[in-house]
Amino acid sequence: MVWFKVDDRLHSHPKALATSLAALGLWTLAGSWSGDHLTDGFVSDQAVSLLSRGSNELADELVAAGLWRRVRAGYRFHQWEANGDGTPRNPTKKEVVDNRTKKAEAGRLGGLASGKTRSKTEAPASARASPMLRPPTRPVPSASSKHQGDVRGRASPPPGSGPTPPAAEPPRTCPEHLDDPDPPPCGRCADARRAHDRWTADRAKRLAAAPECPRHRGKPAYNCPLCRSETLAPEEPA
Repeated sequence: MVWFKVDDRLHSHPKALATSLAALGLWTLAGSWSGDHLTDGFVSDQAVSLLSRGSNELADELVAAGLWRRVRAGYRFHQWEANGDGTPRNPTKKEVVDNRTKKAEAGRLGGLASGKTRSKTEAPASARASPMLRPPTRPVPSASSKHQGDVRGRASPPPGSGPTPPAAEPPRTCPEHLDDPDPPPCGRCADARRAHDRWTADRAKRLAAAPECPRHRGKPAYNCPLCRSETLAPEEPA
């Protein structure tokens, strides 16, 4: 975003005092237009007609006051880039483009560095989570405990009858802009957002269609935490 700067002493400047409020309004809107289109203080005749609502004579008033000067096919702001003493006012198109390029490159490098860090930390975590390397967290059910689970209404599901586990949640941006809080317009980011929206919609459909536990409403049939806690609870003494 490019900001059009207005001097805090504009209200008492002789040029402003010699200009009507309508002309100063055109001057302000035209400054915003020039900053948005990166024209370095140039305002075309078409833009003047649009911003002044057809009152083109306001531009002549600004020229007479010394706030604008007439150029080919439009007007140009007086001292757009800097004041008379050299104090910077508004950035040039080159400065804005260079700054955006640097931010995009910094975001790309940050995304690459973040991806390398995650790959290093996720590998040990995956090894720790492997079922071949960790001891079982649940006791192997005996014939009696298996019978008790059936009596309680939680029969073991047949092979392949459980819901398909959902895929991992995809990112909302492309790899180059993972850690960029203000990414530039990017087609790959738009594709990533659409893929994430599809994943969210598919996940909602899977949850809505999954069978429910017959004893605990709202819990999945083949992975009910309440049934699991009852099965693992110590038996009461006779």
